[in-house]
Amino acid sequence: MNTLANSAYEGPPPAIAPSKQQPHAKPMCPGCMSDDPRLAHAYPCQVHSIKKDNTYRGIEVGENRWIKLACDEALASVEEGGGPFGAVIVQIDDATNHVIRFWRCRNQVTLQTDPTAHAEVTAVRTAAQALGVFDLSEIRSDDPQLKLSQPGPTSHCDIYSSCEPCPMCYAAIRWARINTIVFAATRYDAAEPGVDFSDLEL
Repeated sequence: MNTLANSAYEGPPPAIAPSKQQPHAKPMCPGCMSDDPRLAHAYPCQVHSIKKDNTYRGIEVGENRWIKLACDEALASVEEGGGPFGAVIVQIDDATNHVIRFWRCRNQVTLQTDPTAHAEVTAVRTAAQALGVFDLSEIRSDDPQLKLSQPGPTSHCDIYSSCEPCPMCYAAIRWARINTIVFAATRYDAAEPGVDFSDLEL
């Protein structure tokens, strides 16, 4: 993972055409389900994000190493007993478009008994505290509050999440002035196993 720092930043994934695929495939998908056929038959195999009412039309993008890393954090979170969510914040040098550093975080709600410790909130807190600034859209090297060095005069942060952020996380990202967010699963994907954001009317 050390090779990711100081590497060229490819930017958010390129836009893709809206997919017409159905979100669920046949009831059994041994390639990505349990080796136990009884369990595999009990759960449908989701092969595409659930999108309703054209909510995501025009903002769908492909994938890159950062969104994959966020999803890896979500898997690691589940394996350690946490919620299935991960987030990555990437700090990019504006002059060279190179990655300066990044922070990988995962859901800590159950592990810390903290209902606010979502992956994105944890990532925002971690990055802001490490840098010593709360505006992550323009990090200036001449800021006396800045704790970590950077090669150029300014840098900024993008955030990647394994799932569409809930309203609290959206607010935290906005308060941190992060202008670019890329997420993998939609809120409707999260609702399938029972993670209801309780904001579907927003």
